[in-house]
Amino acid sequence: MKIDILNKAIFVVDYEQEEIRKIESKGEFDNYIKGLIKNINENETTRLYKIKRETTEVINCTKNIMNMCIDNSEEKEELFNEYCKNIALKLLNVEKETQDRISQLGTSVKKGSLIEVLLYNTESETYSFLIAKVEHKSFIDDINFKLRTGYSTEDNKLWKSCLFKFENNNDELDIDEIKVFLDNNAKYWTDNFLEIDPMNDDDKNTNNAYKIIESTLNRNIKKLYPKDYTTLRNGVICYFRSKEMFNFDEMYESIFNTYIPIEMENDTYKAYVKDKIIGIKDKPVFDNQFRINQKIIKAKVKKVYEVNNSIEIKIMDGIENLDEIINSYEDKQTGDKYIRIKTNNEETYNCFKKN
Repeated sequence: MKIDILNKAIFVVDYEQEEIRKIESKGEFDNYIKGLIKNINENETTRLYKIKRETTEVINCTKNIMNMCIDNSEEKEELFNEYCKNIALKLLNVEKETQDRISQLGTSVKKGSLIEVLLYNTESETYSFLIAKVEHKSFIDDINFKLRTGYSTEDNKLWKSCLFKFENNNDELDIDEIKVFLDNNAKYWTDNFLEIDPMNDDDKNTNNAYKIIESTLNRNIKKLYPKDYTTLRNGVICYFRSKEMFNFDEMYESIFNTYIPIEMENDTYKAYVKDKIIGIKDKPVFDNQFRINQKIIKAKVKKVYEVNNSIEIKIMDGIENLDEIINSYEDKQTGDKYIRIKTNNEETYNCFKKN
């Protein structure tokens, strides 16, 4: 894919000083931007969005920037910088408001730079516009030994981004796709700054993601490998219950890719679990990134196990260190099987304590 950088603007957004500062990019900085674009295009943990209203500031500025590509206005450079400045000012105001709201919680909006880039794909002959918030770091200049700020060419640290892709309709460029990446549950980026809505809502994503992951485990290993099934299902519940944002790659890595099977052989585990789970990613059932609705998950995770004709165990949530809380064993002399459950409830413990 051959991507040309047609124009760009970079602003440091400083809500503490209540100002934006434009940075002039020269020389090797284009390589940094190209590396950033490559990372965004290859990043599969993104989410599709749609326009909330045509008249919102960022959408309006973006469409004006794109239509300049067709008009070839003599004031193209000046107008590009003005529109980009307006977008940066919009972010400044939103970050100030967000910081005022969350400061009492002991958290803060990460300060960084806003990069705005007009792009042209020479293969598909299509335009796109990138808005990305990136990390800038402090470092000591090894020549003058002065404290400076800059950008790492090694990790291209990306916090948030939005890539608008355009199509040409009757000599007018219209937004065809909006792809967003978020590094955390920062609703201000999409709701207040970009003012866009997700194509799929969080409730639908939460329901579909949990449902298809659990059903994949049910179909493939529940009956033949109950211990692995119970452990993996518990891991999925713990992930959903402990996170604000669902990230497919993070979920897969933390639960399935690092898991060491108990009953299954490694080849069986790869074929019946890892390959099946990773295959879900290619199905348009849910977004690879979304905000988890905890009410939906809480309603789905209850599991009842029959111990005997008179007793059932009801598990209401994910359990950290599952094997330390509940496990089973067999009496070698009698052959009787038992379930052993750790309790921190003194009253329940005393009800069953042997004298």
